Amino acid sequence: MPIYVDPVGLQIAERSMNSTVAINIDPIPVKDALRLCLKQLGLGFSVRSGFLMITDEDSATIPLYEDPMQVVGHSFLALVAAAVGGLAARFVSDRTPRVPGQDQAAA
Repeated sequence: MPIYVDPVGLQIAERSMNSTVAINIDPIPVKDALRLCLKQLGLGFSVRSGFLMITDEDSATIPLYEDPMQVVGHSFLALVAAAVGGLAARFVSDRTPRVPGQDQAAA
């Protein structure tokens, strides 16, 4: 997985690529170990579009409203699902349309 270290985030946290951490823990998931290490430096991380971004703690997470794929992508998928559902309903429904003035008993 590609890793991007945000130089602005390092500057905000007053750290460098040579900053060190000390950690001695039992085997834990990688995300937890990374979070603990970066916390010592005042840094955080987030996974975005196939890469790991390391930056200052405040910039590490993108709110949902700032990620355009989250907003537009989910809305678009919801519209497509609604359209497909509307079209499919015509084929799977067993109700026949009522014609005004037609005797229902004759049907």
